[in-house]
Amino acid sequence: MWHSISGSKKLYGLFKDRMEVEIEPHDTRVFLIHPLLNRPQLIRTSRHITGAYSTWEASKNSLRGSSQGVPGEDYALFIYVPKDMSVSRIQAAATGSRQVPVRHEVTGNSLRVSFEGQPEAVDWKVESAKNAGKL
Repeated sequence: MWHSISGSKKLYGLFKDRMEVEIEPHDTRVFLIHPLLNRPQLIRTSRHITGAYSTWEASKNSLRGSSQGVPGEDYALFIYVPKDMSVSRIQAAATGSRQVPVRHEVTGNSLRVSFEGQPEAVDWKVESAKNAGKL
């Protein structure tokens, strides 16, 4: 589950059955709640409304998808990675296989992958491995 407030995005925690959260008067919290899977999964993007999707390819240990961002604007994917898995490779390409530079940051079980939005959709792939060296 992700917690987002005032533009900051972080993995708030893993919960079973219920959770407790303190919310100050006149404050808000937005939670996205997802079932916990034993594989990397796309949790959210940096856009409120986005043309993004993802699929898991178990035979290749890869999460792949396509995202339509705003040309020239930073676009980010937030991916949950189980503690027994590591990310081994990240790729992004626009139409025609034109490579798009990616940046990434790992914090605990959270992987943030970002790239500049393109005029066309960007196809991306995150490859992982069990107990492999971290990227």
